[in-house]
Amino acid sequence: MTIAVQTERRYNHTADTARAAHISNHRIQKGIKVNPMSGIFLILAALLLAVMMNAKPVSAVAPAEMNRYFTSVTVSDDDTLWSLAEKNYNASTENKKDYIDSVMKMNHMTDTNIHSGQNLVIYYWAE
Repeated sequence: MTIAVQTERRYNHTADTARAAHISNHRIQKGIKVNPMSGIFLILAALLLAVMMNAKPVSAVAPAEMNRYFTSVTVSDDDTLWSLAEKNYNASTENKKDYIDSVMKMNHMTDTNIHSGQNLVIYYWAE
């Protein structure tokens, strides 16, 4: 083989290698590009996963059902309708004001004044 042929083959080989390297680099660079929507999707997926990991498991046991019972009480010196409500109302079904209004209606009261020795019908909540 002559020197000219060897040089030409080396050149072609070098040119082919360079072209192949350029194509590979182009493919690699093309693969690195990230669509902005992909980034948003990944962030949302990560947030969803974090929320799911912090979620409390749902209990298979239903909470106990509360029933309303009625009783009669004799008012003491330090009792008020508000103190009776505090002891007997159910915060998950009513507020204290509604409880007091109900007790007043059951006892035919026109104001919130009560006195020691007075008998009142009240209700309380239990299972």
